Amino acid sequence: MAQIRVFSRVEAEERYSTGQGQLYTNNSFAQACKRGCRRAGVDEFVPYDLRRTVATKTRASLGKEAAKTLLGHAEESTTDIYLLEEVQEAMKVAKALAKYGKGK
Repeated sequence: MAQIRVFSRVEAEERYSTGQGQLYTNNSFAQACKRGCRRAGVDEFVPYDLRRTVATKTRASLGKEAAKTLLGHAEESTTDIYLLEEVQEAMKVAKALAKYGKGK
């Protein structure tokens, strides 16, 4: 079973440097992920995509409060941002199914 390790800010700064003594910014880290994906020939993703996926799966299996806690959100409205995308996707699927049911 995979284990999740949470790093302190200091540990993260030590581990996620560019190798030239500079830290990755959120943007430069995302760009590095995209470059790596292109080089590997896989679909591009950024760290936010992983965070959103974990939030969505946690909310689906353990509830919104668990997702809020896992993400470190103080306000439930912040966690709701992740739900908005789910609701929009569900609406898109429902519309597609409705068209299918009408024979279109």
